[in-house]
Amino acid sequence: MTDAPPAGSPQHLPDPPPRLEVDAVVQAPERLAAVDATGLLDSPPEPAFDALTQLAARLLRVPAAFMALVDEDRDFYKAACGFGAPLESERELHGRTFCHYTVADAPGPLVIPDTHEHPAYRQVPTVDVLGVRAYLGVPIFFQGQPIGSLCAIDHHPRAWSKDDVEVLTQLGASAQREIELRLALETSRRAARELERVHREHQELLDATTDGVYTVDRDGVILFANRAAAELLGFAPEEMLGRNAHDLFHHSYPDGSPYSPDECPISRAARSGTPVQISSEVLWRKDGTPLPVAYASSPVHRDGQTVGAVVRFTDIAEQKRATEGLQLLAESGRLLSTSLDEDETLQAIGRMAVPQLAEMVVVDLIEGPAMRRAAWSHASQGASPLLERASQFPPALDDGGPQAQVVASGEPLLVREVDDEWIVRASRAPEHAEIMRELVLRSLIVAPLRSREAMLGTVTFVRCASRPPFEQADVAVADELARRGAMALENARLYDAARRATRARDDMLGVVSHDLRNPIHSVFMSSSFLLDVIPADGRDMERKQLAIIRRAAERANRLIQDLLDITHIESGRLSLHREPHKAASIAGEAVELAGIVAADQKISLVRGEMDAEARVNADRDRVLQALGNLIGNALKFTPAGGSVTLSVEAEGGEVRFSVADTGTGIAPEQVARLFDRYWQANTADRRGVGLGLSIVKGIADAHGGRVEVRSELGRGTTFTLVLPSA
Repeated sequence: MTDAPPAGSPQHLPDPPPRLEVDAVVQAPERLAAVDATGLLDSPPEPAFDALTQLAARLLRVPAAFMALVDEDRDFYKAACGFGAPLESERELHGRTFCHYTVADAPGPLVIPDTHEHPAYRQVPTVDVLGVRAYLGVPIFFQGQPIGSLCAIDHHPRAWSKDDVEVLTQLGASAQREIELRLALETSRRAARELERVHREHQELLDATTDGVYTVDRDGVILFANRAAAELLGFAPEEMLGRNAHDLFHHSYPDGSPYSPDECPISRAARSGTPVQISSEVLWRKDGTPLPVAYASSPVHRDGQTVGAVVRFTDIAEQKRATEGLQLLAESGRLLSTSLDEDETLQAIGRMAVPQLAEMVVVDLIEGPAMRRAAWSHASQGASPLLERASQFPPALDDGGPQAQVVASGEPLLVREVDDEWIVRASRAPEHAEIMRELVLRSLIVAPLRSREAMLGTVTFVRCASRPPFEQADVAVADELARRGAMALENARLYDAARRATRARDDMLGVVSHDLRNPIHSVFMSSSFLLDVIPADGRDMERKQLAIIRRAAERANRLIQDLLDITHIESGRLSLHREPHKAASIAGEAVELAGIVAADQKISLVRGEMDAEARVNADRDRVLQALGNLIGNALKFTPAGGSVTLSVEAEGGEVRFSVADTGTGIAPEQVARLFDRYWQANTADRRGVGLGLSIVKGIADAHGGRVEVRSELGRGTTFTLVLPSA
């Protein structure tokens, strides 16, 4: 397309900047940072920018117009009109382009009537690739840097008129403001400034945005509303124009109470010129339902006077629902953790979503072939009699109702709108239907109460006529609440079972400690007496059997004491009588007590290094018990001819009692289970029941200490009892 040069238009083509100067501008770090900060690189096409290039092509009557972001090594075309394949789909070019010269020549436009007139321009690849004969480009700025250009090209020489330059300059300004407007939503100051410009200059651009935008005069009368504003509020755009915005959709607080215009920040902004940003507010749709929004109101000034305001609002219903859901889940965790009693847990499940998510919650448990109404809650105390009556009509597993469906499927069920037909179908008696009508049910979600192993029942969340119906997004929150409720219920049941088991164990141990200890003690005393009175000469067989009986009685008595000790340790009732003691004294006594057993097994029990100054504030008998268990364990796994060494050292505010043996050692995979109750590395070994090391750890923990283990197969093991220094 060619145009005759307008009268008086300049025909001289200035020399382009040198290549190195162009490269320096294009590669400038601050400019590249600004390009990246737009967030537009490699983003998909958007109607707002496409509309600008289409408008440029139409107004300038050119075959192609485009908006390019000049990156480090390419031009990215955010919008284009008139490109052919493959550039239309690839949306980027590498190498030198006229956009580089536009960026380097900023802030003014780059006007090239004929690209063949200058060798530097003639060598730009797009002259041949795109057939660029005439070029007009205006730079687009962001954060004070030229990030790209809005361009128009012609396939024939063309003398661009001043009007052409002005049109493209204005459209380039529009593109620039659109970029700034999108990013300005993050801060109120930038949002207010950009919304004001959008109202004055970009009605077409505003119609392309998904946010609602409207303008009001000083009296709050709507002068403009974009399509998004009308659609979000349920109006046709023409229904909004000329009406007072506050009276139309901002007349009430979220709770429905009247909202005076004098208290409204938008009204104040229009009158006083004060910018406002509100992160959470409610506008009211035409159908009377609330629309949660975040909005920014920016005053419009003309000739130094405030003439109104531009308001941009965003639907935050999903964001608000997500935030409230997270808050509800956090609160439910606190509520469900307050008790491990099953009945109290059921009542907590019934209360956990009222009133934040629902007006009413009902819990039904599976008991055998039927269901039982276990708990319920309502936001209004006045509804309690109705819920009491409704509890007489629990759901059945085979009635096909919503609870039965959820039990069968294991998935939550949403009934978005409850009407009378649904009530008749779901009711289990005429009286039940009447109760549901009196409760004014509007919407409900039934979620499964499922544990890790079984379906426990259902939780029904109900909204009444005063609340909007549940949406699909609410189902996930309800399902998660039910899952947490099921976990709490299962924990309560497990706790109850554990408590019953503990009582049974304690009862059994009471029998063991009382009813068995006396006869075992009698056996020990009788065998000891007989060993004392039966002469050794000629009576070896009798004495040998009596010795076996006495050792068995001793072992049974130790087993009873171990069982009692481990029970006290588990319940936190292990008693300690702490006094300052020299650690070496305790260790020496432990060696003496085990000396006979070591000698019988032909094992050398050795006192290692003993720190004479090391002291502990401990229960001497309990420490002796722990060391005795460690020494006994070492003797058990050390062959004849081996050695067991007990040493003491003070280190860093602690005293370390180390029992080292030359036994077989412990496999690495077994170390983690050494202190488990009743666990033994060699299950065929009948010299113990696996409580000794558990007791050692319990005694160490009770003293605020610990037990350490080092072992090497074939070379031995070292157990270290670490206690705080006195």
